[in-house]
Amino acid sequence: MIGWSAEYLITTAIAQELYKVHKQGIDGIFVEYDIFDLVKENNGKVPKTLRRGRCDICIEFENDLQAIIEVKNTISQKGKKLNSIFKDIKRIEYFLLNDISFEKSYVCFIAGDAPTKEKLINKVDTWFNEIKNAFTKLDFCVSVIAEEHITEQSDIIHWATVVAEISSKPLEKNN
Repeated sequence: MIGWSAEYLITTAIAQELYKVHKQGIDGIFVEYDIFDLVKENNGKVPKTLRRGRCDICIEFENDLQAIIEVKNTISQKGKKLNSIFKDIKRIEYFLLNDISFEKSYVCFIAGDAPTKEKLINKVDTWFNEIKNAFTKLDFCVSVIAEEHITEQSDIIHWATVVAEISSKPLEKNN
């Protein structure tokens, strides 16, 4: 199942599909783009509070707008997985609130480990309520597609693909 594949495989598959769907209107799709390089290209000064690293996908559109897409292979509340989404959103928040070329960005992941599709959707809703409470200057539009898979052993596995579109709230933009 792709949800438990290496994150990089999922990231490159998303980048390939974006290119197929949006050939017109996109100047470039960059995988594993350095965050500090992105800041320097757009406004030159890297704040000390910004976490170093790479965004999974950076898209540059022909109209000079940009978007970041962060990808996680699986999310659960066990361990630090949900915490990693918080870190990615914190970085996205910086660009949405401080860089006029960013209007929207995205977080994509696979969620699993629930006895029914309804419980899985409720779990994802709970996570995003937590996230929304932590990032009050941002708007979230969350899409959840829950699926059911029956294994060779007749076990039923519930999983969902989740895409959250993130934008700054009106009048909160600093530029």
